Amino acid sequence: MSRWAKVILGIVFSFMVCFLAVGYAQLTDTLSITGSAQASAEESVFVTDAVMTSGSGSGIKWTKTIVTSTVDLGASASATMRITVYNNTDIVYGYNTYKYAIGDGYDNENIKITPSIAKRTEVAPGESLEFDVVFTYVSGSSATDSSLYSVIDYEFLPLDEIPEDDAEVAANGVMERFREILNDTDGDYKTLTDHMDKGDENNRNETYVGNVVGATAADIALLEDLFVGDLHINIGGVDTDVTIMIKREDLTGDGVAEMTVYMTTDDLQLSFWEQWTGAYAPVYVAVFTQDTTGEWIQIGDMFEGEAQIVNYSTGFSGSGSINTDTWRSTSGQTIEQVVEQTGY
Repeated sequence: MSRWAKVILGIVFSFMVCFLAVGYAQLTDTLSITGSAQASAEESVFVTDAVMTSGSGSGIKWTKTIVTSTVDLGASASATMRITVYNNTDIVYGYNTYKYAIGDGYDNENIKITPSIAKRTEVAPGESLEFDVVFTYVSGSSATDSSLYSVIDYEFLPLDEIPEDDAEVAANGVMERFREILNDTDGDYKTLTDHMDKGDENNRNETYVGNVVGATAADIALLEDLFVGDLHINIGGVDTDVTIMIKREDLTGDGVAEMTVYMTTDDLQLSFWEQWTGAYAPVYVAVFTQDTTGEWIQIGDMFEGEAQIVNYSTGFSGSGSINTDTWRSTSGQTIEQVVEQTGY
C-alpha cells in the first residue's frame, strides 16, 4: 500500500474513532446509550473542493492537500480541475509546489500537469483560494493512453518556511516520514532497528543503514519499503531521488543514542578531477531523541550542510555514498556542535 493510501486511510479511521467515542453507556432493561462526539477541523491549509471544469474526471477525492483522481483526456487537448483550499490557521500560508510518488502516485508519464498558481501565492488566515490544474499530453507523446490516475500533494506551507530549492522539499518529506517511523514503536521502528542490528549480514556495523550505492540489497529494500513514496518523488515536474543514511549515535553526550537521518538529492558522482581532489555534497540532517514519555522528538530544526562524497565499501574517495563523520553545517560546525547549540 502506498504512503498516500495510508494517509487517506488514517484520516478515515480517525473519523470512525471519533464517532465511536461516545459517553459511558447507561444500561437499563432496554439498553440506552447516551453521549456525544465532536470533531474540529485541523489547523492547517486543506482542500475543500476539487471539480473538473473541463474534460473528464472521476474518483476525485481529497484529504489535507492531497488530491486523488482519474482524468481522461480522450481526444481532447486538455482537461482542467479547479481546486479550492482553505486556511484554517491564524498565519499566512503560501503555495510551495506539487509532488507525487513516482510510480504508484502517477501512472501515465505521457500526461503532464500545470498548476496555474505561482510559488508563494498567499492564502490569508480564514480565507479560501482557488487555482486550476491543467492536464495535457506531453509534447511528442502518443495519445493512445489517455487516462491518468494520480495522487498529488499540492503543498502549502507557512510563508516564511517555504524552501528555496527542491532538495529541501524532498528532505522535509523524508524527515517527516522518519518521525512517523520512529514513533511507530511496535511497527516500523522495530522493523528498522531490528534490521540495523543485522550488521554482520550486511557488511556494516549496527550503528547505521543507508540506501547508498554499495549498500546491500536487503538494506536498500528495507528503506525503500519504510520510506515508500518519499525516496523517489516528482517535485514540480522534476523526478527526484533521495539518498539517506540513518545513524544511531550519541550526539548529546548523555550516553543515550539519538536517531539521525542524513539526506541528499545529489547524484554523489565524482568528475574525473574530483576523483583526485575529492568533493562534498549538500546534505540535510535531522536529529531525534526520546523524551520522558518515550516519544521521539526532533532536536532543533533540519540542519543544512555538506559531507564528503566517498565510496561506500572503502570509505575513501570515490562515488556513490557520503562520509557522515565529515558533515559540517553551512557555518562549519560538526553535528555535535550544532546539536549543542540548540541547548538540548
